[in-house]
Amino acid sequence: MLDRLLSVNEDGPLSDTEIVQNIYSIVGAGNDTTAHSLGHTCLFLAMHPGVQRKLYQELRDVFYSADEPISEEKLKQLSYMECVIKESLRLAPPGATVAREAQEDLTVEGQLIPRGTTVVVSLFSLHRRKDFWGADAERFDPDRFLPERCKNRMGCAFMPFNTGSRNCIGSRYAMQIMKIILCKIVRRYELHTELTMEQLQFRFDIALKQEQGYSIRFERRVESE
Repeated sequence: MLDRLLSVNEDGPLSDTEIVQNIYSIVGAGNDTTAHSLGHTCLFLAMHPGVQRKLYQELRDVFYSADEPISEEKLKQLSYMECVIKESLRLAPPGATVAREAQEDLTVEGQLIPRGTTVVVSLFSLHRRKDFWGADAERFDPDRFLPERCKNRMGCAFMPFNTGSRNCIGSRYAMQIMKIILCKIVRRYELHTELTMEQLQFRFDIALKQEQGYSIRFERRVESE
């Protein structure tokens, strides 16, 4: 990351202070949100053993052992893991709302939004709209993100990291970190929980989190599995 910032700075005005501030923005600001996103993903996997088995099988197909080093090339092969993480981000977006200020007067479906108005969008609600996601929008189903099911979906139906020029600067970093940690967890442990989807209590804080915490039991996998 530092190499990339320094290379960009060869012809630009970034000072050492600005480089440090960018690192804090990407790494520091993403720690809490990424941690809770990982917590939700592990919780959803624990609630859905079939999905967890399918993900574990993909990991076994890509890695020859639980101790094989994780490379970027290997991560690119984990297509089902990508679906699992995205479905988790759909049901539990790290930031539950996003705010934008209207730069000019707008009329949306007959409603005037004057210039300077702050518009707040609930990503939590958007990601559960049945007209976008179907009658089972509340259900955890990673197959929603298979290419054939995504191609006709409105782009803004899913935006856990916001969208446009002001989207989350650390989104790629967060996705990469989640993949690496999930690789380490699911390759070595089977996840269990007594909680059900209906029992989840979301707390709308700076990062979306569980009111009662993440009650997950980790059982060491047997190598011969």
